[in-house]
Amino acid sequence: KIEAGGGAFGTSPLVCILSGGNFGIGTNAPAVKLHVVGSTVKIERTGNAPALHLYNNASNPADGAALGYVSFMGTDNDGTANQTYANIGGHCETNTDTNVTGYLTFNTTRAGTAVTEQMRIISGTAQMRGQLGLGCTPHQYAKLHTRTDGTDNELRIEAYRNDVGQTSIRGYFSRGSAAS
Repeated sequence: KIEAGGGAFGTSPLVCILSGGNFGIGTNAPAVKLHVVGSTVKIERTGNAPALHLYNNASNPADGAALGYVSFMGTDNDGTANQTYANIGGHCETNTDTNVTGYLTFNTTRAGTAVTEQMRIISGTAQMRGQLGLGCTPHQYAKLHTRTDGTDNELRIEAYRNDVGQTSIRGYFSRGSAAS
């Protein structure tokens, strides 16, 4: 174990490297390869935009394979277990010599259960790019596809002109009926 900075040895080091290779900043017990304890992590680059790469080095990721996640975590209500509340996932959609495409998923936890997909943005074909699925995988010919299970089955589309307080578009779709 190598520590540097802070107070007395082992109490509050600025940097810690464990024999297994875990590197800690602000902790003397890094649990993973890079463990930072603090309120903010800053990545800065002069002259160009900085990049954060989440890289899955599988030799040939399969269609649908997860490539990386950005997770939003905290402890559960009694503070005893780590809980993932939401995450954004990057996935391989298609991986061939002539066609490499990906998609994003937005996932949340409901009622303490597993993280489940709530929205998906796919790359689509050359004719259909940027398809969005809410509660489902988007249909191949739809720019927007939404599906609900149970009683929450209303779709609302609204647009307002705030300057005059008038509704310019309004539509409600519920159980196969439509009104405007």
